[in-house]
Amino acid sequence: MMRPGQILVELLLALAVATVTIVALAGVATRAVSNAGFARHQSQASSLASEAIEWIRGYRDQNGWSNFSFLNGNYCLRDLGWAALVPPPCPAITVSGTDFVRTASLVARGSSTDVAVTVTWSERGKTYSARQTTVLSRY
Repeated sequence: MMRPGQILVELLLALAVATVTIVALAGVATRAVSNAGFARHQSQASSLASEAIEWIRGYRDQNGWSNFSFLNGNYCLRDLGWAALVPPPCPAITVSGTDFVRTASLVARGSSTDVAVTVTWSERGKTYSARQTTVLSRY
């Protein structure tokens, strides 16, 4: 036997449970979209770093060790070309068409050069980076 107002209480309770469930699902969906955006940026940054490493390797191969080994220091790589190199700091120098800042560090060590390319970006008020390293040697 139902008491007066029991249906109303059950209905309000069911609405409360449904509301909590919908809010929780919305939070999960928002977080998933945010993580997908971060993963996309991280993938793009890794690709830009790999691209720069390969470009530097190609420069060594095309120009020979004697023309490559003198390159020592830190550079901002907006575009892939030595004419476009700018010494750091380079927070305002982004890779063309993106929000990424790409820097390269070359450390000559006699018959080899340590190369590190770092790509940074800002997202949700934080700064993130992707880094690729290699050692290029005289061949």
